[in-house]
Amino acid sequence: MPGAASAGVEGASTAGHFNGLTIRMSREMPGRDLLLKEILVGMRDLGFEIDLMDEALAGMLGLNRTDIRCLDRLGRMGPAPAGRLAECLGLTPGATTTVIDRLERAGYACRRHHEKDRRQVLVEVTGRAAAELPPLHADLVAEARRILQAYDDDQLALILGFVTRMREVIVAHGSRLRAGAPRARDHGVSGEGPG
Repeated sequence: MPGAASAGVEGASTAGHFNGLTIRMSREMPGRDLLLKEILVGMRDLGFEIDLMDEALAGMLGLNRTDIRCLDRLGRMGPAPAGRLAECLGLTPGATTTVIDRLERAGYACRRHHEKDRRQVLVEVTGRAAAELPPLHADLVAEARRILQAYDDDQLALILGFVTRMREVIVAHGSRLRAGAPRARDHGVSGEGPG
């Protein structure tokens, strides 16, 4: 099981099993350290595969990945001013206008005046987008739900907590990168420890 020391010759490895996954553990790396490493590497791999999937979807629709991210945001948060979209996407106002124009030409988004404040213009997904896009991910959503069904409520709460906290960490890190903030080690913070 994960965390157990391997027996036998130096450098031998043993297999740990967790929810159907087989993880090879060596004597050089304790079980917990290996699990932490595998999770971090797995997260990077997952992000890479999501990027490739978005690229494939964008190509199929004649759009680009930024357009796809914009549609995803609009679909989840509803009609929004262009300025709010720019903040969510990390784009300049000019770049956001270009994205909206492209989505309008493709028939996936439109601009409309706010019902109560005619001076404010909102961007929203069109009926075409609402009808055409969800089915493209239906198999993925169904498979993800099937995988999650294998976990009990306590495990799901842990997974949700981890995903939520990691999102917060990534958002903060992205903000620092965009602001050109010094790296953590420049402030005397390092994973290496003192000395």
